[in-house]
Amino acid sequence: MDHSFVVVEPDPIVRMDLAGALEDNFPNSRVEICASTDELQSSFMSMDSPVNLFVNATILSDLPPDMIKSVGDGGGRVVRVGSSTLPSDQTAVLDVPFSTAMILEAVSNVAPDPHAHQPEGHT
Repeated sequence: MDHSFVVVEPDPIVRMDLAGALEDNFPNSRVEICASTDELQSSFMSMDSPVNLFVNATILSDLPPDMIKSVGDGGGRVVRVGSSTLPSDQTAVLDVPFSTAMILEAVSNVAPDPHAHQPEGHT
């Protein structure tokens, strides 16, 4: 399995679009989806490291205090979905609406080639 992703997003359309884009671009990955941070603990604990965690910006502060550090220490990334007033020093940001290129950039932290063909956005 190449990657492990957990998507924590209360909006079902954003949640499914994001999960679908991850599954399409990382076909050997494991993608878990959660509607809230309450569902997150069991999904997170069952994932292989490194885990890439996509979390809605409005509920990012609801994460257990050590989870962001744990993701980073395990080689994964925390990606904040949507804008937030929280500092972004420990998280990447994925604005909504997003495109597949934006998702890939958030995971890799490498800017896409501006001259490359950009696939249509998911959300």
